[in-house]
Amino acid sequence: MRFSFEQPYWLAALVLVPFILLLAGGWLRRAAAWRRGAAIVLRTLVLCLLIIAQARPTFWDPDEHLTVALVVDRSESMSGPIRAAADQWLQGAMSEARPDDNVTMVRFGRQAVTDRPGTGEQPIDGTATNLESAIRLAGDLLPPTGERRVVVVTDGWENLGDAERAALDSSRTGLEIAYAGLQAAAGAPEVAVRSVEVPGFTREGAMFEAVVVVDSTVASKAGIKLSIDGREAAAEQVEVAAGTSRLTLPVRARSGGARLIRAELAPETDTRADNNVGEAVTVVKAPGQILVLEGQPGAGGALAEALRGTGMEVEVQPPSVVPARPEQLDRFDGVAMANVAATQLTLDQQRTLERYVQDMGRGLFVAGGNTSYALGAYQGSVLDAMLPVSPAPPPRRDEGTIALFIVMDKSGSMDLYRSDVSKMAMAREAAIRSVEALRPKDTLGVLGFDSRHAWVVKPQVITSGNDISNAQAQIGRIKADGGTSIYPALEEAYKAASAADARLKHIILLTDGQSFDADYPTLVSKMQAESITLSTIAVGSDSDTKLLTALAQMGSGRYYFTERSSDVPRITSRETTIATRSSMVEGRVLPQVTAPSPIMLGLTGSTLPTLGGYVTTAARPRAVTALTSDKGDPLLAHWQQGLGRVVAWTSDTTGPWTDEWRSWPEAERFWQQAVRWTFPEPTRATFPVQAEVVGDQVTLRAQSVRPDGRFGDLLDTRVTIVAPDGNARELQLPQTAPGTYSLATTIGTPGAYQARFVQYEGGQAAREETLGFTVHGGAEQRSVGINTALLERLAARTGGREIANPAEAFDRANRVNGEKPTPIWWWFALAALLLFPLDVAVRRMSFGRRPANPATARR
Repeated sequence: MRFSFEQPYWLAALVLVPFILLLAGGWLRRAAAWRRGAAIVLRTLVLCLLIIAQARPTFWDPDEHLTVALVVDRSESMSGPIRAAADQWLQGAMSEARPDDNVTMVRFGRQAVTDRPGTGEQPIDGTATNLESAIRLAGDLLPPTGERRVVVVTDGWENLGDAERAALDSSRTGLEIAYAGLQAAAGAPEVAVRSVEVPGFTREGAMFEAVVVVDSTVASKAGIKLSIDGREAAAEQVEVAAGTSRLTLPVRARSGGARLIRAELAPETDTRADNNVGEAVTVVKAPGQILVLEGQPGAGGALAEALRGTGMEVEVQPPSVVPARPEQLDRFDGVAMANVAATQLTLDQQRTLERYVQDMGRGLFVAGGNTSYALGAYQGSVLDAMLPVSPAPPPRRDEGTIALFIVMDKSGSMDLYRSDVSKMAMAREAAIRSVEALRPKDTLGVLGFDSRHAWVVKPQVITSGNDISNAQAQIGRIKADGGTSIYPALEEAYKAASAADARLKHIILLTDGQSFDADYPTLVSKMQAESITLSTIAVGSDSDTKLLTALAQMGSGRYYFTERSSDVPRITSRETTIATRSSMVEGRVLPQVTAPSPIMLGLTGSTLPTLGGYVTTAARPRAVTALTSDKGDPLLAHWQQGLGRVVAWTSDTTGPWTDEWRSWPEAERFWQQAVRWTFPEPTRATFPVQAEVVGDQVTLRAQSVRPDGRFGDLLDTRVTIVAPDGNARELQLPQTAPGTYSLATTIGTPGAYQARFVQYEGGQAAREETLGFTVHGGAEQRSVGINTALLERLAARTGGREIANPAEAFDRANRVNGEKPTPIWWWFALAALLLFPLDVAVRRMSFGRRPANPATARR
């Protein structure tokens, strides 16, 4: 036995008793001391007893009575052997009940009923299973005290209601839910298509997954055929496991409009064939538009051609067309960058792409090349934070060395000051910083030029830290003087690089001037033949930016421009970091599939072609790295960025690295899936619609948002439901919440339906959208086997278990007995009621007539 208060918060009122007595004390001053004390004690007792009575004091006595509600499924899916097994289980359980046990019987199908003694079984609609209603009815019928248990005898398949929601509510009241184990009642082999799942919306020409959910009592082989509007789209032989299987088939959406997807299953062993077909509807929208930005002319040609082959509208432009405002890109679903350097985009243009993806929910596809990622100065830029890979080149591997040659302009114009800093001083600091990135066995050479050229640091192999310190000291003594002659100095650097023994050879040209015409193409072609790369840094508007840009492009390097001499050390240091690390891998690269990805849908079954190279990057933890090289470097990665999506492809799309890839028969499909994955859903963000189907009840809902972000309220909104036979009916959608219009209706005939939503403003159709939904017929015939997973979840949520042996239904072993409450509040209320008249009598005695003054009496 234990004691408790049902409403203990009333006890807080006890603190008010002293204040009440204090107020009453003034009224009792004329009373005798013993009467005053008696009145105060009585008043205190009355108040305290009343307050305690309000707190509802209760004694809890042990209650060993057991009440069991047997909840029996009588739906059509519980037929044949499984119903016979259930009836046999119930008979065994009832024979174990003790005379003092309370038993309640609940039967259910579409609805739940309880059997009253002597009335017989009430009729039940067995065309559906509503387990939630049965659990709730059983809980209502059980007494509030004692040990209470609900035993569910069912196959576990529900198609109305939510049994887990009912179990959650039962757990709060201490109601145990157990279930009967009917595994032995499997009967004849049975296979059924429960449902077909397809995206509500897709794009014309896009690949999507159709998932056929199959339930089977046995493992079996089966043929499965998928058709779109009666035309075969896919066919496979599959293995169907016992239990629930999800069979996935890739399908291409070839034309726009609402399309009926039909799945037909032909199992080797089956009892009935009327449950082997499923249907769904997807709405196919326009293929989409994309802007392809080319870092160099032709860099995006192969990509654009592949995308056009799938029906996509493609516009190819240089990076300079990116506008200052993201709204100006609104007509495009995504942007693709093909070998674009970050230096080809201004900061404002990079911010435009950032807002375009993060705020507008559009897509960005970034392809590599010799002027992208680390090679395109992405590190530290706005693009860096957007990418699913880190463009910072990983630390250089030990298998190679670098020969770095810095060709530095030391003409008189380099001695000009801006913001109290000369360009020459910044150039010296830049060269000094660059030398720090070298390691032993690397080669260094620093060549200064004006009208003539001379080695400041002669080409030498670094052997120790002293070599680096000496080189920095020599660089620090460079002084500006003379004119500008670039070509001879560049040629001298080429000769030194050609003679160097290093795996990587790189030249950095830094100048603020212009040079006379010379045969630069021939010189740079010689560099290319010997794998010598060239990057250029233009300091100031007087430099020959056109020449330096062309040299960097021809030399497979990077071009930088700055008008602030203080930026020179930072730019040069970044360029040296890129050059001294393994920013590029060339040779035979074998792509490896490392993570499931929608981009690789239907492509992982074939052997992927080899690549000729890629730009090295580092995987980011939150991103999905779908493909890597055989060295573990990312090749294909993607992630969600704000409202939009970004895909990174670290090889090129048109250059020599993808020669074999482009000839792959699935190349066009790969490019379109990689780009389409970045696109937003092909629906109107200002008018999203949905259909929620539960059994034959369909709830249609539309939300309306005006262009300024306000809800579209009090608007004429209608939906037209088109049945499978083509008949249509129009319904008015009433407003049910701000900007929300919804209606629940009953669909009597199974099949695939279309719902066409229209919203009117000023008598004109302002917003329109179409979606499809499916009402599954023969829901009970599609339920095969036993849904053990759901039954286990119901038991686990309420502390129940599986009861395989019927004798255990009324088992008390290992169970805690219940308790029966005995309210005693009325004892305290009665005591207060009895004391109250005594309290009144004492107070009246205290306020009685005072004895007369003797002196006054004599007069």
